[in-house]
Amino acid sequence: PNELGVGEEVSQEGLKLTRLYSDSDPVIQKHKGDWMNMRKWILAKTEEMSLGKVGAFVPDKLQVVPVFSAYLRYKKIHKKTMSEYCSDDPRNGGYPLTALHGLSGLPPQPTPRHWKKHLSMTFGEFLRKNNCQALIPIIAYMTTAQGYGGPEFVPAFYGLSWLTPKVILGVLKKKPKSLFLHGYGAIWDKIVEQDQLDIRYGVQIQSIRRQHGENQEVIIKGTNRDGSELNESFDWLFLGAPLKHCAAYMEDLDAEENEIFQSLTNYRFRAALISRDPESTRASAHADILIDTIFDPNKIGQGEVMGFRDSYVVYKKDIGDSRDDPREQIFYQFIGNLPEHQAITEEDLDQKMNDYFKKYNITGAKIIQKGDPNVPEGGAWEYFYQFTQKDLEEGKPWRLLQRQGQNSTFYVHASTRFESVLDVIMYTTALFHRIIEPNIHK
Repeated sequence: PNELGVGEEVSQEGLKLTRLYSDSDPVIQKHKGDWMNMRKWILAKTEEMSLGKVGAFVPDKLQVVPVFSAYLRYKKIHKKTMSEYCSDDPRNGGYPLTALHGLSGLPPQPTPRHWKKHLSMTFGEFLRKNNCQALIPIIAYMTTAQGYGGPEFVPAFYGLSWLTPKVILGVLKKKPKSLFLHGYGAIWDKIVEQDQLDIRYGVQIQSIRRQHGENQEVIIKGTNRDGSELNESFDWLFLGAPLKHCAAYMEDLDAEENEIFQSLTNYRFRAALISRDPESTRASAHADILIDTIFDPNKIGQGEVMGFRDSYVVYKKDIGDSRDDPREQIFYQFIGNLPEHQAITEEDLDQKMNDYFKKYNITGAKIIQKGDPNVPEGGAWEYFYQFTQKDLEEGKPWRLLQRQGQNSTFYVHASTRFESVLDVIMYTTALFHRIIEPNIHK
């Protein structure tokens, strides 16, 4: 960030500054007071799951033992299951530029035997099968709270891809985390400015058609922001929009593209900016989480409020002189991809949020902006486009990889790999050096 001139980083001990509460979790219920920080809960919950009632006689300073024992087992089985996939991933210390395999691009397609032995299961099932269930509390937090679904929902392939041993170790260590002083978006604004990127906002695309034969070109029609007609041709098409919806404006998708795109599923995630009455009891905790909504499989994905973040505290480290001022906080709701989850409406989400305000005595609450700012009425984002377990085993991500460059088209949406900025950047970097650059310079 400093190289881009967007300011210094702000260090925060993330787990210690995350407060937890619960209506039913026995660990939190036994804790003195209503609140418990994330680090203490992870250790205490792991102790409870590993040792049961015996854990009450174990000194607290030894709570970390079952966690790190499980971590060592996870590291070993992760290497056995994914080593050839992840050896050059930045999360494991490497910075690949040319490999299309490794997490930098897409892992080699597992064989049917490999799927059956290691990966034909949910992430939670994988952890229990390999005696790593002591990691479930921390993994539940790292997956559900970030919109990837709980370990009982997400396929093991995605869980192992996202949570490398180095990532888990980084969370377990008492090392301060960092947030950008001027916000994450400042990085991308600076990149656009620095590289003088031609980004046209407010364009309504009506159709995209790829010409075939000797005169291969991509014709895009629509309306510019000022209302003028758009009718331009290009050499290449890079699809960074959700592939699931491409059929709405691409006139010439072939049968395989349609099959792959329509098999994608997704979660929904809503972040709502809320103003509320002063909160004099808050000191340095920058986030509150209702642990039931990220740990209890029966409550994950139901659209309940998971918790909220107070960004002022993130950057100022202490609420200080603003203790008696009205607060602005971001509240989060996660909606899964099961049929009963998809039936949850925006009105349902509003009601769940109002119920939350009432239950936890949040007074003066007013929604400033909910969900997608590009939609006038707001709304939950579609998030984490993914293939089902069946589609993964049928090789659809690898079929898409084999199509890269065909019909003057490159697929660079997150669903080609995994919904994280790192994975998107590494996939497209590998794609550029191995496929895009050679094709462009033919």
